[in-house]
Amino acid sequence: MEFLEVLLGLGYIGLIIAAIYLYQKRQKQEPAPFGWKHLGIAFCVLFVIGMATGGTQSDNSSSTQTSQQADSATESSASEESLDESTETEEPGSSESESDDPDEDPYAALSAKERDEFNQSLDDELIQDQKEAENGENAYAWSLFVGGIVYDKQRGFIVKVNDNFQQLSNANKTIIGHSVQSFIQSQLLMIGKDVQPDDPYPYINFHYGYDRVGDSRMWDPAKFKFSES
Repeated sequence: MEFLEVLLGLGYIGLIIAAIYLYQKRQKQEPAPFGWKHLGIAFCVLFVIGMATGGTQSDNSSSTQTSQQADSATESSASEESLDESTETEEPGSSESESDDPDEDPYAALSAKERDEFNQSLDDELIQDQKEAENGENAYAWSLFVGGIVYDKQRGFIVKVNDNFQQLSNANKTIIGHSVQSFIQSQLLMIGKDVQPDDPYPYINFHYGYDRVGDSRMWDPAKFKFSES
């Protein structure tokens, strides 16, 4: 398992290097041997491998923990009352420890300067992807339904959509939403931040003019709820 973890780590490092290389080629308007679509596929492959590896480790950990609990129960059967009292006194401390270690949002952790850099990267690369889409690159077609993407620390990602987006079915809007989330994660890599397979999907809000016409579900940001057009 340690060997797989090393390979995954090298894979993510390779993705970061490839993303920086592609970004530089884009800035110089030079052709590149691969595009964001290829990086997205590679990221998904690493994500699946990482999830499978994590699941195996979780099963092994669970099995080991179960065995240890059985041994502990056998050894302490004569002193159950004292163990119960010890458990009750430890519970408040355990709860406090959990509250001090919430799931970290990689976007909320950005400094003000990093947020400005991140938003600028979102803006610049969206324009580039729109140019690619206008030149017939289907992998970037999603960008033609989006007028802008900006990250707000309080509200998450604001995705400004256009008239064409409003004419889509909810299923196609969901496809656009997933493309936007992949694009956001790639731009986080571009500013030198790490993206892990178990990182939460970006929470996004779809805005049409001044109206919010859709958003990620709180319990699963990869799923969306859209208002009637």
